[in-house]
Amino acid sequence: STDVTLGVPDFSSAQPLIATPVVFRGRSARDLQQLRASPSPMPTTGRTFSRQERILLRFAAYAPGGTTPTLTMKVLNNQGTSMATMPPPTLTKDQMFESEFSLGGFPPGEYVIEIVADANGTTVKKLLAFPISG
Repeated sequence: STDVTLGVPDFSSAQPLIATPVVFRGRSARDLQQLRASPSPMPTTGRTFSRQERILLRFAAYAPGGTTPTLTMKVLNNQGTSMATMPPPTLTKDQMFESEFSLGGFPPGEYVIEIVADANGTTVKKLLAFPISG
């Protein structure tokens, strides 16, 4: 028998919550459009991307009292300096948030996507690190 410890989010918390993002990849906007149309798209398990790719993030975010938090997103370099502010993610019909962006404007290197959820002045962050190859 093996013991496994699972982290279960506290949905009764008085602060916002961001679930771990699911990442999809494609070579073009059309690839990601096809992913969106698929009833059960397969997320990527790899976290190294090329500059020719586009990525699509999907995640859930919650705020106290069943409200929706205000979400902001940035791309940071490996020193934590903001490289780009991303448009706010959109809410899908299945109550998930999603954001799509191209990696072509970034030189090869290490990056972090910072997602911030704000609910009545209380903020939480979720970070997603990824390298971009040449």
